[in-house]
Amino acid sequence: MKGVDILDAFWRDSARTPRFLIFSAYIAVPLVVFLFHIRWWTFIVLVLSIVLMTIIEYFGYTPPVAALAFRAWVAGKKVTRRRHLFGKKLKL
Repeated sequence: MKGVDILDAFWRDSARTPRFLIFSAYIAVPLVVFLFHIRWWTFIVLVLSIVLMTIIEYFGYTPPVAALAFRAWVAGKKVTRRRHLFGKKLKL
């Protein structure tokens, strides 16, 4: 029975954002690109992505949530009604 209790305890950490040292794990792609292609421009991309992720986390967002918020900001508040969907007229 003790083994079952230990296995149940791991689920409490499943909703946490993955971390890589002190940074969000979302910087893994720029880090891998930098490690396989070491150039100044890849280093600059890596540093900019770390700074961007740090700013996003400072405001309490995760990168997917920040992307959704940015998309909503770009789309604006006006909602238009679509009368056609893929060229076919909708029955309203």
